[in-house]
Amino acid sequence: MIFPITILSPFQKIFEGNALYVSSENSAGKFDILPRHANFISIIEDKDIIAKTANGKIETFKFPKAIILFADNSLKIYTDLSPSYAESIL
Repeated sequence: MIFPITILSPFQKIFEGNALYVSSENSAGKFDILPRHANFISIIEDKDIIAKTANGKIETFKFPKAIILFADNSLKIYTDLSPSYAESIL
């Protein structure tokens, strides 16, 4: 089972694909997102975001600050955020 993942900045689409899982770490600790995960939102600061894609490839991303939003079995990651842009997507 897979879920779509999109990584966006205000300027461009950085990545789009399907993932088997995504792992990262927030202020509470490490976490994994699997298909059909409960709705989830988190701020990630300067930590790896690791996605295993549907074809088995491991993709690793790292941003100074990002918002991860998982809802309706779809993951969106927003990066390069100004405070006003962050408020507009939440």
